[in-house]
Amino acid sequence: MTLFICLYPARFSPAFASTAIELFSNPGDIVLDPYMGGGTTIVEAMVAGRRAIGADLNSLFKFLIKVKPYINNIC
Repeated sequence: MTLFICLYPARFSPAFASTAIELFSNPGDIVLDPYMGGGTTIVEAMVAGRRAIGADLNSLFKFLIKVKPYINNIC
């Protein structure tokens, strides 16, 4: 599901993030990603029906995760 707008070093693959979220949480749970980077875990959590909280020190990636779900809906 994740759209690759900008590559981020050491990111999870969407398949890995999705599988981990499905195995270790339930719909409606909160998924926390304290180092969200490119936002793969956040997007996959939302797709899986979880609420997501993410943080990152890099301001570029904090901006990208805000627009990423909207870009996925129009592409």
